[in-house]
Amino acid sequence: MSVRSDRFDHLTSDWATARPGLLLFALCLLPLLLPPTAADGLEYRREAVLSGELWRLWSAHLVHYSVGHAVLDGLACLLLAAGLRQIGAGQGMLLRLAVIAPVLSLLMLLAVPEMAIYRGASGLAMVLLAALSLTLWRIRPGLRPGLRVLAAVLALKLVADMQGFAVFPGNLPADIAIAWQVHLAGLVCGWLFWRRAGGG
Repeated sequence: MSVRSDRFDHLTSDWATARPGLLLFALCLLPLLLPPTAADGLEYRREAVLSGELWRLWSAHLVHYSVGHAVLDGLACLLLAAGLRQIGAGQGMLLRLAVIAPVLSLLMLLAVPEMAIYRGASGLAMVLLAALSLTLWRIRPGLRPGLRVLAAVLALKLVADMQGFAVFPGNLPADIAIAWQVHLAGLVCGWLFWRRAGGG
């Protein structure tokens, strides 16, 4: 009985750890089932948002340009969210992301007027990456050298993206540039929203 109980408790704990990430992964994939015209109605379009279609501030982070794009973003969110939950820093994660998503869109609207269209959860993935890195910095001092290397790699990637160089293979259409502004804003938001969270 105790062995079965331990296994059940372990499975329950694993499910609780994975659940937010799995939900984010599913939300990235579900819009792929929609017809293209419906997906177009969910993406960030500057003029549409200015015309009052405010749902796009949230939905833009869930629609993608291709299956590969959605899977890549979804897997990143899944793994990072599970990592946050595993170290005890995932409380209120989905609520925070629900607040941060429109903040990222509004920052695009205000600070990047040349960005007419945006799709993807990579900004949210950057939020989770910043949150996970910040928490690990606090609770696992032995990981700090590796986290410094990660920060340097991210900085180099952002600079490369700013210059229009694709450091890592992407799944974006040829005429769509990497939205480095959203990635940078995601990192900043992740730090701001988790900086007082500690390890709990």
